[in-house]
Amino acid sequence: VVVIVAKMMFFKNAVSFMHLNIQSIVPKLELIAAEYSCHELLSFTESWLSPQVSNEAILLPGYKTPFRRDRVGKAGGGVIVYVKDNLNCSERRDLVVCGTECIWLEVRFKTKKYLYGTFYVPPNSSPQVWDNIEQSIDLALSCNLDIIVTGDFNTNQLRNTTNDRISMIKAQFSLHQVISDPTYITEHSSSLLDLILVNDPVNLLFSDVGAPLLDQIRYHLPVIGILTQPCKLHQVFKRKVYMYDRGDYDSYRHQLSLVDWDALFISNDVDVIARAITDELIDKADKNIPNRIITVRKDKPPWLTADIKRMIRKKNRIHKRAKKTNSAPD
Repeated sequence: VVVIVAKMMFFKNAVSFMHLNIQSIVPKLELIAAEYSCHELLSFTESWLSPQVSNEAILLPGYKTPFRRDRVGKAGGGVIVYVKDNLNCSERRDLVVCGTECIWLEVRFKTKKYLYGTFYVPPNSSPQVWDNIEQSIDLALSCNLDIIVTGDFNTNQLRNTTNDRISMIKAQFSLHQVISDPTYITEHSSSLLDLILVNDPVNLLFSDVGAPLLDQIRYHLPVIGILTQPCKLHQVFKRKVYMYDRGDYDSYRHQLSLVDWDALFISNDVDVIARAITDELIDKADKNIPNRIITVRKDKPPWLTADIKRMIRKKNRIHKRAKKTNSAPD
């Protein structure tokens, strides 16, 4: 995890994407905003959404209205993708084949376009489902754009086999699967189910498996990729904040009492007078109330405080240690 964070910092101006089997997205939206807002594209499978859940109820700060494909007719399943406000993209429904749980997006940069597909393949899917997936990927490749395919395919790629459908898809379309570590952990096993497939590995600066979102007995891990594409910098601005609980208000009142307020009203322009009064109030406040300059990021949730970020970093360090030692106490 430390390595992933370091890589993300090193490539902080590059576009990154992430996929996670979320198994019900609604109760985890705040955690997602806290943990994953560094990524420009967020793909989730098993969203477990229904038409009764509105888009307004599942918005993430700093992201467009999500693209979603809910499962129809029975519970579970579903795919949803969030895209940062500063990315130019559109949905490509013409690439979706009936019978597949997937979303295709065309993501546009200044000098390049990608097709970004997110798939969910239920366990023990029929050959027809896999045929539909192959047809969908074939349609995408026929657009003559580089493609990125991610999702939960529910076929364990840690097994040394060449006759599973993922191996056949890789061979048929000359795709490269770039994830090698397990992405689904249970009490007694680990499997590689969540994948990233690309037609040209040169498009990726980095790929890896991230830390779990929640501490559970059985859980999926996110897969992460960083593209060789710079992203627009997020809107950032500075602002001054006052520590009002530490202010010397007796001194503040005394200094205000010494101001020649009548002299501020010599102008006939009300805006000039207002600015003069404001400048005096702020000048005296700066001298009597401790303050500091902070950086505000537009897409940062207001509740994501420094304490919460420290706890997230602590959780990631613990996961790193446990992964390295493979020890139950860790």
